[in-house]
Amino acid sequence: WYDRKDQSKVNLTDIQLLCAMGPPGGGRNIITPRFLRHFNIVAINEFEDKTMITIFSKILLWHISVKGFNDSFRNLAPKIIDATLSIYKEAMKNLLPTPAKSHYIFNLRDFARVVQGLTLSDTESCPDIFSMQRLWIHEIFRVYYDRLVDDTDRKWLFDYTGTCTHKHLEEDFNSILSHLDDKKSGKVSEDNLRSLMFCDFGDPKNEARRYLECTDFNLLRQVVEQDLDEYNQIN
Repeated sequence: WYDRKDQSKVNLTDIQLLCAMGPPGGGRNIITPRFLRHFNIVAINEFEDKTMITIFSKILLWHISVKGFNDSFRNLAPKIIDATLSIYKEAMKNLLPTPAKSHYIFNLRDFARVVQGLTLSDTESCPDIFSMQRLWIHEIFRVYYDRLVDDTDRKWLFDYTGTCTHKHLEEDFNSILSHLDDKKSGKVSEDNLRSLMFCDFGDPKNEARRYLECTDFNLLRQVVEQDLDEYNQIN
């Protein structure tokens, strides 16, 4: 190395440089062999589909068993994992990072976040399989949809989630979300789907902090405004 002011030579000692990177493409540049030759390269191959299905199915089935869900939920678990895997793989193919969408980086953590959201359920928050399916749709949209900045990308995810619901869950997307459909068309729109929300703070009577579907948005607004006022007073 050389000092840029007087071009004197600089020796660097006892320095370790650790870098993390993805493969070239989607806005990521190629690293030259001349630079790479200074490093030891450690890489991990992507898990096979069968491996991911095994891992996340075990987690979800364990949750269903511990929380005392019935057999219908046990039969639903593999279908949910298959649908999540399909969205995870297609998102990485279709939602690529660009200079304007540099945060479009989807990986195994996103798969795990969806499953983690499902494990917040219990028999009271999800009394039937339709509520569990709605919870799955909610988690997909919180993990993926909320990060999208382009209307075309949002429309793609909305349509593909409906496709996966029909293909893997073997249910009609509009039937699961019938309480959110447009009364004229009888179908769920993107705007209506924004009303699908699960949280643990939407009802003051929910002392156990269960992860419940929010049905009263006026009450939710009051709770949020009250909590915000308390926070502002303290801080």
